[in-house]
Amino acid sequence: MSILCSPDNPRFNRGGTKDEPLWLQNKTIIGITGSIASGKTTAANFFHKRGILIIDTDKIGHQILEYPDIKKTIFHKFEKTIFSKNRINRQLLGKIVFENPKKLETLNKIIHPILVKEIKQKIELSSENTIVIDAALLLDWNLDKICDYVVLITAKKETQISRLMTYQKLTKKDAISRINSQKKPIKKTDFIVIENDSTLLSFQEKLQKVWDLIKIETGNWKLDTG
Repeated sequence: MSILCSPDNPRFNRGGTKDEPLWLQNKTIIGITGSIASGKTTAANFFHKRGILIIDTDKIGHQILEYPDIKKTIFHKFEKTIFSKNRINRQLLGKIVFENPKKLETLNKIIHPILVKEIKQKIELSSENTIVIDAALLLDWNLDKICDYVVLITAKKETQISRLMTYQKLTKKDAISRINSQKKPIKKTDFIVIENDSTLLSFQEKLQKVWDLIKIETGNWKLDTG
């Protein structure tokens, strides 16, 4: 695990800056990112158990798929077979987009602008002073720019394939297709990088070291419940 910080991080000054939006002031934002099956959800659960608010971008994305205007747009852009009783079958939709980059791009253009807006609204409306954003596309959405810390979870491709086959019951072909459909997040020098190819206990120990670092730097010891 490497823990590297840089003054190039736009929010590295913990006191905030005069150019910082009011809705970010006095808040510590932790971004968790990484490829599929790297361990982002496990990391988010680690922070949740310690009393930290988690913004689950996958969950928000699923909710957006239920918006009437979004369903109408998807109905006209994709195969009608993905609908059942006026609801989108996310498994079928996922299979379609992960096998077709152009369709994935189309779906992202529909969902992502709304999703990013809702993430920022949740931060703005929250009274919590420490918030975690769990997002595979954190960098694509430029949300790393509002984070005080970015935790990048990495895993070897064979580890990802094994996890997808075990926990999501995907075939090896489908697992590889999903992995290949995602861009690998770029490692920046001020990111905290955690390798997650070993045991759950080892991963949790690394996460604890990261949390201890953040508590020391931000003075948020009183928030810890575990």
